[in-house]
Amino acid sequence: MKKIYNKIIILIILFVSVFVFAAETFYNEQTLVDEASKAKTNKQQVSSNRNLLSYYMNQKNYEKAFPVCEKLLKLNLSKKQKYYLYMDAAVTCQNLGHVEDSIEYFKEAEYIYPKKIDPKIMLGKIYFENDLYELAKNKFYEALQIDIKSVTASIWLGDIYRLQSNFKAALEYYEYAQKLRDNLDISVYLHTAEAAKELGLTDKAINILEKIYKSDHRKDVSLMLSSLYKEQGRYKDAEEKLSYLINNTNVKDIELYANLAALCITSKEYERAKKLLLDFKSSNKTKENREVIDLLLADVYFSLSEKETARQLLKEVDKYTDSDYIKLHTEHFLKIYK
Repeated sequence: MKKIYNKIIILIILFVSVFVFAAETFYNEQTLVDEASKAKTNKQQVSSNRNLLSYYMNQKNYEKAFPVCEKLLKLNLSKKQKYYLYMDAAVTCQNLGHVEDSIEYFKEAEYIYPKKIDPKIMLGKIYFENDLYELAKNKFYEALQIDIKSVTASIWLGDIYRLQSNFKAALEYYEYAQKLRDNLDISVYLHTAEAAKELGLTDKAINILEKIYKSDHRKDVSLMLSSLYKEQGRYKDAEEKLSYLINNTNVKDIELYANLAALCITSKEYERAKKLLLDFKSSNKTKENREVIDLLLADVYFSLSEKETARQLLKEVDKYTDSDYIKLHTEHFLKIYK
């Protein structure tokens, strides 16, 4: 009875806390709205509406923030006030999905203070997100001209060059960013390793990934490391990275199983590959991408001299797949597995 009473008390406290928070939020907003509506002079209107805008921006209530931006734009503002207003209006439009308006507001802010880096970084990001890579590069170059030690601009330039398959330039900017600052986001190190891999700098890529792996056994790191180990003929090391994830997660990840099975086939561990693939099929009933598993399994059956089983499986794949490429693949192997 005491436990039930305690639970009821906790629920009441939680309910009251939420109610009080909601009431305070409404009170703060209403107070700011009232102050803005009562403001008479230009100075009062700027100050009160600026406070209201800041409130909405902090709340991420962009629907309400934008009308306040429009009201402020009609007032007599200083150069500095206009700059910050254009930045807020740009962010507001960006979050509302009005990309072109956002770009225009950032350009207005950039025009007011051409030596400030923030509008250039934000414009570069918007251009990047809309696949306008050359425009994005120009903005990030301009940002570096203002601040040669801008880590953000360096990373974005690395990302652009990586997506454009200019891995040499990508590697240069990623490594430059790492010289400027330690403990960057893991994605930066991953992209650095990817660029190094594409340039044939396998040892460099492995060294980067192994440093990440020590503290984070994440899937993308493990898959890339496994792939690089495989290139070097280090099949046991490659298998170990994938086996660890498979054995320490409840999720049956097709990518992990398929890659580990392929490694087992390469190292002629056919029974192990067979067990892995059948284990995945028995526990995962979804049909998505099952061609990958069945084609690998057919390869295993053929390698174990179970040719008829391999042929039957390939015929099944040929029936259920919607991919013309897979159909050609299965027909090719049906001719081989005679």
